[in-house]
Amino acid sequence: MTASVRPFRTPALGDTPYIHGVVLPEAGRMVVLAGLSPIDAEGALLHPGDVTGQMERVVELASAALAEVGGDLSDVIRARISVATADRGELVAAWTAFARLLAGVDAAATLVGVTVLAYPGQLVEVEFDAFLPPEGG
Repeated sequence: MTASVRPFRTPALGDTPYIHGVVLPEAGRMVVLAGLSPIDAEGALLHPGDVTGQMERVVELASAALAEVGGDLSDVIRARISVATADRGELVAAWTAFARLLAGVDAAATLVGVTVLAYPGQLVEVEFDAFLPPEGG
């Protein structure tokens, strides 16, 4: 994570295992990734019905996208995780995989269950925001 990005927790929001927010410095580059789906280079869904496999693929794609602009997963400051399920166990599995794959990254994150995602068999979609140092800095 960019050194001047400051994750924080506040007692007013309770003792949670996740951060409550991120304060950004004035200078830097904000990178906003569209919702990433667990697809291959030809657009075919990978790991249908497998929340962990799909999360692994989505994080792999996020890593590749961030590398394209000179960043990596340590630059992630926010993630919005959608899981097509009403089953809390599947939500926990998605969160567990996400936390394992981004271990050590203090990103603000939201996890929600949704009715349906774009591809038949798709369970996971994640939007990532990252903050990188200024160009040339």
